[in-house]
Amino acid sequence: MRILFSPIGLTDPISKMHDGAMLHITRVYSPEVVYLYFSEEMREKQNKDQRYTKVIELLDKKIGKNTKIEIIDGSKIEAVYKFDSYYEEFESNLKKIREKYPDSEIFLNTSSGTPAMKSALQVIAALGDGNYKAIQVPAPNKINHEPPEIPFEKLWRENKDNFDGYKDRTEVSTHLQLITKFKKEIIKKHIDQYDYHAALELAKDIKRSLSKEALYAIEAAKERLSLNYMSYAKLLKKSGADIEYFKLKKYKNNNEDIKLYEYILSLEIKVKREEYADFIRGISPILSDIFKLYLERKLEINILKYCSGSDSKLKIKDSKLKNEISKNNKEAQIILNSLNEEFGKFRDSLLAASNLSAIIKGVETNEKVKNTIITLRQVEENVRNIAAHQVVSINDEKIKEGTSDSITIQNGKLIKKGKSSKDIIDMIKFIAQEAEISNEDEWNSYEKMNKYIKSLI
Repeated sequence: MRILFSPIGLTDPISKMHDGAMLHITRVYSPEVVYLYFSEEMREKQNKDQRYTKVIELLDKKIGKNTKIEIIDGSKIEAVYKFDSYYEEFESNLKKIREKYPDSEIFLNTSSGTPAMKSALQVIAALGDGNYKAIQVPAPNKINHEPPEIPFEKLWRENKDNFDGYKDRTEVSTHLQLITKFKKEIIKKHIDQYDYHAALELAKDIKRSLSKEALYAIEAAKERLSLNYMSYAKLLKKSGADIEYFKLKKYKNNNEDIKLYEYILSLEIKVKREEYADFIRGISPILSDIFKLYLERKLEINILKYCSGSDSKLKIKDSKLKNEISKNNKEAQIILNSLNEEFGKFRDSLLAASNLSAIIKGVETNEKVKNTIITLRQVEENVRNIAAHQVVSINDEKIKEGTSDSITIQNGKLIKKGKSSKDIIDMIKFIAQEAEISNEDEWNSYEKMNKYIKSLI
């Protein structure tokens, strides 16, 4: 639905044998509803002969329309020159109009009324959260003053804009276009900061100035960071993205590798946005999953064979290990030996990073992998303590301090060295690559996506 909100000024409804701004916008844009805002002076003129409403009725009769006219009394504002008064007044009235007609397109007449009225509507159009379009109507000649007191019926008959071939003098405010460009730049800044929710909300404000492909792409990014990876792939495809370039064919239901890959990327985004507390809390869930996959894929150990229970309650069972050992299962013996060496005497325990890292340590011969997994396990334990006991804000220095007893092996020597959030992410990526969850060239996926989205804006 199209709605016109128009203050009434001295050159309305007709001046110099042409439409005033209110009437001309009504003629050109054909709104279904017109709101006329009257100051005290303009209200007195309306009461005299009803010219501002009757001229719309005459236009309706001419073109076969039935425009709904609403009157807003603005006579309570005495200082018609004050911008602040009208900004608040118009904001309040437009809010009511939006609530009554949601999803409507609202045209704002920024050429009628006092300078304060015009300025207030320009700012509202540019910065407001409604679906506004500011319309200007230049005068048909350079002289633009109050018309003489002529009966409006005579004004109507002599109005040259009533004849075929009249010139459309309406202009969409260039100020609004500049603000739209400004908002587009802000959207790009939000994307660079991985704040896709803010980017999408701002994009909705200027959706008529953005392609549907751009809106799909921004929404895709928001869904991705929320780990709704299937929605991400679907929306990115709808945006026209290259399926091969973004490797979207891998995004299928129950794809464990994609699930872990996207989770690791989301952790890296938390580091880049300095959301260190959330990053710390997110480390533990990923380690047990990638350690388990490493055991299965690289060491060919199906640890689930020695477990019972379901989902998060899976336990490595001492009895299952011993039962397999009795069958001369050397793998089971190695696993139990590794667990006993780590924990003294192993008892049934939940399948977790602590148990899995102990098994890998006892089996793996690749020193780099072994050292990385040992360090990750120690870091996990230490950063969990930070999250549990830290009551002040957490930054990267505190993470380094909290992981200063993590062990790094260099040239055969044990070195205690704190780990930064980036160090931790890099180690997780390395093990994910070793577990064949992803390739090294896939970790810049968010940067590729951001560049693509910005190209659409």
